[in-house]
Amino acid sequence: MDKPRITIITTGGTISAAGKNATTTSNYDLKQGLNPVVDYLPAAAGVADLRIEAFSNIASFDLTIGQLCDLARRIDEVFQNDEADGVVITHGTNTIEETAYFLDLVVQSERPVVITGAMRPSSALSADGPLNLYHAVCVAANEDAKERGVLVVLNDRIATARDVTKAHTSAPDAFRASDQGYLGAITGEGVAFFGTRQRASLQRFAVGTESSLPRVDIVATYLGMDARLIDAAVQSSPAGIVVAATGGGGIPQVIRPSLLRAHEAGIAVVRASRVGSGSVVPLPIDDELCTIAAGPLSPQKAHILLMFALRETRDLNEIRSVFRG
Repeated sequence: MDKPRITIITTGGTISAAGKNATTTSNYDLKQGLNPVVDYLPAAAGVADLRIEAFSNIASFDLTIGQLCDLARRIDEVFQNDEADGVVITHGTNTIEETAYFLDLVVQSERPVVITGAMRPSSALSADGPLNLYHAVCVAANEDAKERGVLVVLNDRIATARDVTKAHTSAPDAFRASDQGYLGAITGEGVAFFGTRQRASLQRFAVGTESSLPRVDIVATYLGMDARLIDAAVQSSPAGIVVAATGGGGIPQVIRPSLLRAHEAGIAVVRASRVGSGSVVPLPIDDELCTIAAGPLSPQKAHILLMFALRETRDLNEIRSVFRG
């Protein structure tokens, strides 16, 4: 029986980096022309027929929205041309959840798309990249991975793009799957999914041909803040603002007039929470301030969804409907 065909697309990040010695785990570099991911492939070649292509070789926090649009278009092209049965993307962990969610909203195929990375560079004694990549290939090659949206595979676990978040700065077990929990795991028995096939994110947008989306800013609230940061954001005329608020999305009195001015200026404002888990539910304050509750989305994921929503509409109620979807 033929093995599944998996295309591995590399973008950079710690999984592709090397430090000066085997105990260096926090100070390392990406080197142009050198990609250690290539050295990880022999083990995974037993699972699938592999093809590797370089998309970029940069830290994940340096990726642009334009590059994510290009990456999404390349994934769609791979599937439309029937070049692969699944795609694996190697990526830096700092923004892996944002790229995964972005792709989850726009990739049109139901074939598996799996993103993985590493918390430690390839040169470290306990490098986690090789096994993470092997597991990502195993998941992408698994028939049961179809129709689940974009998946993130790290540290023996499988998470949906919508639910996964980085919760530790440096530990190998850095990621969590919030209230919804993990979708599956990789064990000695192989790939195991815990539930029936269902996409966590129901929305789907066309990536389009453009290399930009409406600009959305994120502004955090904190004890003792004043309105200057919100006012500065409003004055810079973004299409939208996500407020990374405290608790369940509480809005300080001091910035409420500024948020009303944002609405009057045609700027969409989303209330999200800086907490890390839980949901921001619609409240009467949303009617008072013309804001939008983010639901279970973190500020960084609400930022991505709001960009796509604003490309489609500027109607407040329609955007609210997108966030309830």
